[in-house]
Order: sequence, then structure tokens, then C-alpha cells
Amino acid sequence: MKKLLILLFFLFIPTVKADYQVTDYKIDMTVLENGDIEVIEVFKMEGEYNGFERIINYKNNYIGYKGEKLASVDGNLYNISAIQLNEVRAINYDDKLILEELKENGDLFKKVDVATKGEHGVYTITKEENSEVFKIYNPSKMNKDFYLSYTLKNVVINHNDVSEFALFLFNQIEEEIKSLEITIHIPNNLELLKGYVHKNGTVKIINEETLQINVKDLKVNDNLDIRVVFDNNIIKTNKVTTENVLEKIEVLEKQYEEEVNVPLDDEYVKLQEEAYQLVGKVEQTYNRVDYENAVTAINKLKEKDELKIDLLIRLMNVEPKIERKETITKVILSSILLIWSIGIIIIIYQLYKKNSKNINNKLELIDIGYIMRRKITNNDFAALLLSLNANKKITITKTNGTYKLKQNTKDLSIIEQKLIKLIFEENEETTFTKIKKRAINNYDNFINNYSNLLNTTMNEISKKQYYENLLLIKIIGISYSILGIIMSILLIGKDTYFSAYTTLIIAIITLLFLLLFYKRTPDGLKKYQELKILKNNIDNSNEEDIIKSISLGCFDNVSKFYQDIVYQFDDVIKSAYLSKKQKHEEFIKI
Repeated sequence: MKKLLILLFFLFIPTVKADYQVTDYKIDMTVLENGDIEVIEVFKMEGEYNGFERIINYKNNYIGYKGEKLASVDGNLYNISAIQLNEVRAINYDDKLILEELKENGDLFKKVDVATKGEHGVYTITKEENSEVFKIYNPSKMNKDFYLSYTLKNVVINHNDVSEFALFLFNQIEEEIKSLEITIHIPNNLELLKGYVHKNGTVKIINEETLQINVKDLKVNDNLDIRVVFDNNIIKTNKVTTENVLEKIEVLEKQYEEEVNVPLDDEYVKLQEEAYQLVGKVEQTYNRVDYENAVTAINKLKEKDELKIDLLIRLMNVEPKIERKETITKVILSSILLIWSIGIIIIIYQLYKKNSKNINNKLELIDIGYIMRRKITNNDFAALLLSLNANKKITITKTNGTYKLKQNTKDLSIIEQKLIKLIFEENEETTFTKIKKRAINNYDNFINNYSNLLNTTMNEISKKQYYENLLLIKIIGISYSILGIIMSILLIGKDTYFSAYTTLIIAIITLLFLLLFYKRTPDGLKKYQELKILKNNIDNSNEEDIIKSISLGCFDNVSKFYQDIVYQFDDVIKSAYLSKKQKHEEFIKI
């Protein structure tokens, strides 16, 4: 689970420990006939807080380290298809009531898209790649506890001999949980029932259909996952294997427990096992690093140890194969380096050779910033706004120190229409004060309109082909550069230092060059040169030149009217983004 308010982090101030914690956390799970699991969670918090984020990781938890240690089959089978949040409530916790009864007098929460710090009775859902985030707005001042129920879809795996499911309940929690109780119900289960918790905790079998897991004092950044094994003939699910896994599961769980709780046995036995495993790895990989690791491990064994002698003999037989592999690798890498160098030369040649057909576009005001800088800025839109005023399409007047804006016409280009929508929305008249207030209070809508304006502008200007379309050749060149970096890293340490470092330097320089390289078309270059001349010869008595100077970045000497419009427009846009950032950071008090 995550907590927000990251502002202190960005200011490089040490993080203060949260003044809240979860005191009691109860989870009730019921396995359904179709392999889904119904879950109810109830918990109490102490301290000062604005809400709680419940993050449920339901994909890719049993791939990688966990999978190697605990997965009885393909780690992907432990993925859950989806999460369905059923309801969220604020309740008065009472440990004498069953969890389902607690909601009867609770406040039902409502799902919203956006909520703010201090609100109560709402929640939001954010879907991420491997998880879903339920952000519950229930501040401590309400003196209410938390209740949520959800359904995990397609969880149970049916094997040939047993059924099982494994759940990753918490991943690097940011709140301490003093006491956690998990009760699991498997209706119609008759014989086999086993539970495992991969944390210091206890598993208690209540009856053939119920087990309970208890964990005390979960710390910040702790992980917690569980596994349950039961009869294989009671669940109908599409997750099916033909394997017998019960014995394998028992071995995996025992090994995992021994690794987590290492007994204080003879340390020398561990050294023997490590050396034996490393030599076996070298015999499979013929890798120099693995060889050196194996030698180091063997040297830790006693001189009279027969195992040490046997392992050294095995390493002697492996060493010639390692040397042959290294020689072949050097030849291959050197050949690839030659091909790579030729490819880079061809790519650079193509970049400079390529030319677009000669197009002569009519230069628009909004094009200036793109031609000069390859991007559109707030100043460009402010210049466009002033151009609309100059052309009587809008009117900007100053009254009592306040700039008032009024629409005069509907005869606008598509970019001008988007700008007018951003400024006025549905109003005929407005002021910068009103625009800024709207940008702060309704930042999501305002930022969406601004993004729409920016995207439309870039799309329209891109059609004019002021720059060469070098995407394909740059992708090829970047791929070649990355290949060169990889090759140089592989060559380092293989007696090819000069070639390796030369390749690395050339590849990095080429990569940076390709990332930053762009080329104007003949029309784009012509207009760029004309604009550079104009920038050095602006006529401050000509309104059209003054407005162009804003996009050209040389408007320091223009009148206060023009400067005010530029600065106030920029302030409005920045205020919207700053408001969004502050609302995001201030959700939960730390």
C-alpha cells in the first residue's frame, strides 16, 4: 500500500515516520465453486490520517524469485484474472460481530473519479499493470473504521491430485499492522486442508472447511503471501494441470521455511554445498565468472577434504572448454563490431543524404515557435491570443488593473477554436483572474483542454513538414548504437580493452547524436533563416512584428500590455499543473 504526500521528499527533507498504524486487521475469504474468492476486509487505524490506500497485486507475483522458491507449476497460473470491488464502507468495528454483520450500520461509500484531502464517504480506483489501487477517503476525524469487500476472479488451480491457490496479500506495506487474522472458508471440502504463510505466523485448522492464519507485527516494507491446498474435486475452474503437486508443494514449503529460518547447524556443511553447486553451474555454463566463484568457494574447504580434491579435478577438466568458448566469443564479437561500424557509417550517411520534396507552406504565427525550437510553448499561445485581439476576433481591454477578454467572432481556425475554448469555455466574457480560478479549482478539465489544444496544434503544424521524417532511420541507428554498447560491455574483460572502450565511446556518442539530431526540410530551413533575420531586426512600432517577437523570444522591450498578457497566460497554465500536483501530494497526512 502507498501513502502520498511526497513533497518533503522532493525538498530533500528526511521522511518523518507516520503517526498512524493499523491495530487490528481481519480478512475473511470464501472460495466459490467457480474458482473465484470472495474477500471481506475490516481494519482499525490509530493516529491521524486522511484515508487508506489498499493495493492488491494480482499478477506476476510468483514469477522470478518467489516463483523459483514457491510455485509448483508455471508462475503465470497464479495470476488472478481480475478484481471486482463490491463495496466500501465506514463502520464501527466490534470484534464480537462477524465481518458480514459489521456493514449493516455502516456508511456505504461512493465511487468517484477525483476526490480531495479531508473528504469522507468516497473512494477511487486506479488500475495499474499488475495491481489495482483502492483509495478510500475516511479521515480519522470521523472516528470510523474501514470495511471493503471484493471478488478475486479465477484464482484456484486444479491439479491432478489437489487444488491450490496462492495470494500475495501485501507488498511492501507502508503501515505497521499490529495484528492480522485471515480466515479462509472452503465449502464442501472433506479431507485435505493445508495452509502456509510466508512470514512468521501461525496456521490453525478449524475444521475440514476452515483454516485461520494469524500474523503479528507486520513492519513497514514487509511482504505477505499465503498458500492453501485442499481437495481437488470441489472447484470447477479453467486453471487445470495434469500434474501431481502435493509432494512437490510440501518440499518447496519445507525448503522455503528452512531458508527463511536457517538452523544453527554446522556452517561447514553449507560451504560444501555451495562449492558443489557452483562447480555444477560452471559445468553447465562454461562461464569465467562462474569458474572464479567456484574456485573461491572451493578454497574455503579444508585441505584434507576429499570433496575439495574431487571438485578441483572437475574444474581442471572444465577450464580448457572455458578458454575455447572465450576465444570463439572474441572472434564473433570482433566480427560483429566490424559489421556494426559499417552499419553506423551507412546510417549517418543516410541521415545527411535524405531530402524531402520542396514544399512551400504559408507561414502562420503559430508555426514560428515550432520552426525555431521544434516545440510549442505557452508564449506561442499567448502570441496567438494577442494576434486574435489584433485581428478583432477577440477584444482584450484593461479596466482597473484587470484584463477583460471578450469574444467577437466565430470565424476561427481549428487551433484558434481550441484556444478560445480553453480561455472562455462557454462564456462570452472572462478575465485572467476568473480563468486562473477555474484552472485551479477544475484543473483536470482545464489541463485536458490545454492538452487538446497542444496536441491539435502539433498535429496541424506537423502536416506542413518543416522537419525531415527521420523516424525509421533514427530507430535503426539507435538500435545499432545500443547494440554497440552491449557489444562493448561484453568485450570488456575479454582481452579486447581497446576495441571495447573505443566501441563504447563511439556507440554512446552516436546514440546521443541520434537522439538529439533533427533536420529541417528545405522549406523549414528557409523559413528558419528568415525568422532569424527577423529576430535581429524586429520593428517595435509594428504590431505584427511585436507579436512575432513573443514566439521568437525577444519581447523584453515591448509594451507592458503585451508582456502582461504573456505572463498572465503562462501563470494560468502553471497554476493548473501546480494545483494538480499539490492535490496529489496532500491526500494523506504524514
